[in-house]
Amino acid sequence: MNKKRFAIIANIVLLVWYSLSMFGLKLGNKYLVEEYHQKMWKEAGESGNAA
Repeated sequence: MNKKRFAIIANIVLLVWYSLSMFGLKLGNKYLVEEYHQKMWKEAGESGNAA
C-alpha cells in the first residue's frame, strides 16, 4: 500500500470517528465516545451554556 492511499484511508477513518463523536452514536445503552460526551456535558453545566 503506497503512502498516499494509506493517508487517504487514515483520514477517512478519523473523519468517521469525529462524525460519530459529534452525533453521539449510542450502541445498546452505552455511547461509543461516552468520555467525550461526559466532558462536554460537564463543561456545559458548569458554564451554564448549552452545548
